[in-house]
This record gives sequence, structure tokens and C-alpha cells, in this order.
Amino acid sequence: MKKYTLFLPLLLLPFILSSQAKYDSVSVLLLDRMSNVLGELTSCNFTLRTMVDEQDVNGSTITHFRNHSVSMAGPDKMTVDTYNEKGHHQYWYDGTVLNYYSHKENNFVTIPAPPTIISAIDSIHKNYEIEFPAADLFYPSLTDDLIENFDVISYAGRAVINEKPVFHIMAQSAYMELQLWISDDSYNLPYKYMIIDKESPERLRYEATFLKWELNPDIPESIFRFIPPPGAKEIKILSVNDIQKQPE
Repeated sequence: MKKYTLFLPLLLLPFILSSQAKYDSVSVLLLDRMSNVLGELTSCNFTLRTMVDEQDVNGSTITHFRNHSVSMAGPDKMTVDTYNEKGHHQYWYDGTVLNYYSHKENNFVTIPAPPTIISAIDSIHKNYEIEFPAADLFYPSLTDDLIENFDVISYAGRAVINEKPVFHIMAQSAYMELQLWISDDSYNLPYKYMIIDKESPERLRYEATFLKWELNPDIPESIFRFIPPPGAKEIKILSVNDIQKQPE
């Protein structure tokens, strides 16, 4: 992963803010610092609570709430355990395949995957449109990606959320707004972020809050291997290309 060295203490960051810059130095340093810390982790556990706005068939906005428990180890191991109003489902990735299991339906899917978490997320999202919670923040190219996709990135100052001191960063483009809160402590881990769709009249949003971080825990490799429960049925899912090839 991309590495950065920060020689400037975070306490001095507000004093180097350039009011003329579209991508101010405070925000860039904080983003790089967060990416550096995430990139140097050998493993982690965290809980993620998400809120997602969607429109129903009548045009009303409905907010869906989801809880995710995530574990990652090295470059090639990940599990995601998700609860939402539709039930309980899990993902297991072991460096060769991704398995998805629905507890409600008692069925599972096995998808061949590239040999790293980031490449697997990219491939599976592209080919099957499966999204992984908060995946964007773990890309080593995060800062460059934000600069490429947003017109302005600014430092909005310090804040306190649920008694947690945080740094507040905002990014704006013509079609999207991103707000990111990074913990104001030695680790500078992501605490919360929000994406707002400015093109929708309802300004639909996605919001995620990180809780219960565990850094570099000793995670048994066995938890990344999927074992089908008794009676579970393997099913197939079509890729985006397969769907496009189907006759109308």
C-alpha cells in the first residue's frame, strides 16, 4: 500500500490551511495520515452502522438501517456479517473465492476472486454489482481518488460526535457531497462519513459510522473459510455480462 511520512504535528495543521486552494493542505494531510494508518494494519475488526436512503415505487424516501461486523487480515482475508430488515447474510473471502450465504434462504454462492481484498472488491463489484460497506476508505489511492472526483476538498475544523473528538473534512462536486470525520487522536482512523446525492431532488444519502475498532488482533484463519451449514443449497448468480447477453 502507498506510504506517507508526516513531519508536521497534527496540532499545527489548522495554521497551514490555504484559503485559496481547492484541495487544502489540512485535508490532504489528514486523508494521507488516515490512509497510512489503515495501510499499515496487519489485521482489524470493526463494527459499521449504515443508513441508506432509497426511493420506493411511489417516490417516497425510505431509510434503511444495517449493521455490519467486519474482519480483515493481511491483504487477502475478509469476512462481513450483515444484519438488515431483509435478514442476515455473510461474506467470506479467503484470497481465492468469495462466498455469500443467506441465513434466511439457507443458500450460498461461490464466486472466484482475485488474490487481494482490494482487487476482489473491484472485480466483484464490476462483474456482479455487489457493494461492500465502507470499502472506498480502504483504498490506498483514496486521496488521489477524491481529488480526481471532487472539485473542492476543504477542512471544516474540529467537532465532537458522541463525545468523540474528530476532524471534519468536506468534499464537493456538481453532483455529490462527501463529509468525512476522522478521529482526533493518535490513530486518526475514520469515524464517520456521509455521501449526499446532489442530483436527486431528495438529496439521497449514505451514512456510515465506525465503532469498536480492534487494531492488529490475532484472528484465526479458520474464520475466513466458509463451511456450508447443513441443508444449505448452492445457487448460481449471473454476472453483469451474462445478464446483458440474455435475449430480450
